[in-house]
Amino acid sequence: MRRLGERWAGARGSGKVCQDEGLSRSGEAYSKRIGKEGIVKGVVDVENQEKSITENKSFYGLIAGILFAGVIVLQLIGIFFPIGTRGSIVSFIAYGTIAVALVSQKRNPLLVIGFALLALLGLRGFFSAEITLFRFIRDLLNIIGKAGMCVVSAIMLTKSPEKYRQIVKKFWFVPPVCIVINCILNILNLFGVLFWNVGLSITLIVTNILVAVGSFLAALWCVYPNERPSSHTAAKGANGKTVVTNEVYCGLMKHVLLLLFTFGIWNFIWIYRTTKYLNCVEDEEPRNPTTKLLLCLFVPFYSIYWIYKSAQRIDKLAKTKGISSDIATLCLILAIFVGIIPPILMQDKINAIVTARGIAVSPQIPATPDELKKYKELLDNGVITQEEFEAKKKQLLNL
Repeated sequence: MRRLGERWAGARGSGKVCQDEGLSRSGEAYSKRIGKEGIVKGVVDVENQEKSITENKSFYGLIAGILFAGVIVLQLIGIFFPIGTRGSIVSFIAYGTIAVALVSQKRNPLLVIGFALLALLGLRGFFSAEITLFRFIRDLLNIIGKAGMCVVSAIMLTKSPEKYRQIVKKFWFVPPVCIVINCILNILNLFGVLFWNVGLSITLIVTNILVAVGSFLAALWCVYPNERPSSHTAAKGANGKTVVTNEVYCGLMKHVLLLLFTFGIWNFIWIYRTTKYLNCVEDEEPRNPTTKLLLCLFVPFYSIYWIYKSAQRIDKLAKTKGISSDIATLCLILAIFVGIIPPILMQDKINAIVTARGIAVSPQIPATPDELKKYKELLDNGVITQEEFEAKKKQLLNL
């Protein structure tokens, strides 16, 4: 009887060991299967990403190409009619090259060649005309803008090192801003001509607008070929309440154009909205948007202080989102000398925070063999029933 009991206990023990070994092996097999599925999924994601880039049909590039094609049409009109903008052969070739590169959506050096030709034309005009302060500033902005667009397109459309691409992604808007300011100065310079040749003045104004907007869209296409950030996102504030961020999100092109063409009105609207949004930063005292707006309106140089403190909050909020940001000191310096640049830098970083750009989320494995073993031990010890164990196993394995 004693030997029979020992045999029964041994058989039960060996059965339990076999069962545990089988469970362990099934768990290892499951882990391997999950690992293989993760690798395959990662490869598929990379292939899909590469395919989306090579087959990119971003509306930024297409619209920019159409705008630059409009510049060519105006130059062609200038050959046959006195109301058109008669351009040189080099400018015609340059704008044509840019238009073809953007409309075809091919990420090749054609765009670099087009903007390089425009930069050389601007350099030639800089040294060939009588120099006045107004013309010096206007032509210098034109050269910096066109040469900057050449650099942006050269880095983003070729296999450049990642560190250079990251720098371009931070400051891509500087060249188009220079071009926009140059175009505004060109338009202001045309008011003296407006009275004796209305047709020519209108075509020149339209040409400058097309070049300004087209350059911005071309830069966007170079930097973000297949990205259209969604503005409908929410963030958690310090009090746990959801802060709606679609009000603070603003496309950079729209933001820059509003800063330039609303004569400061948009800047104050933006200060109010940004102050309100940045109240979601943890461990920071909430600020009254109306009070800050009034201080920026009526207290000299207070807007510089507001820029610095708000940029600090943006840096802090970006770190909580896993986004690298250190723009506070840079914004303070730029606010003193070039006041239009800090709002652009800050809005670009806010857009990155709102859309959580560049944050990679690692796939979560549903369960591990150790977790299954733990619940199997609870089952063997009688803590849970067989039905409860099966239910938990299905939950862990996502069956």
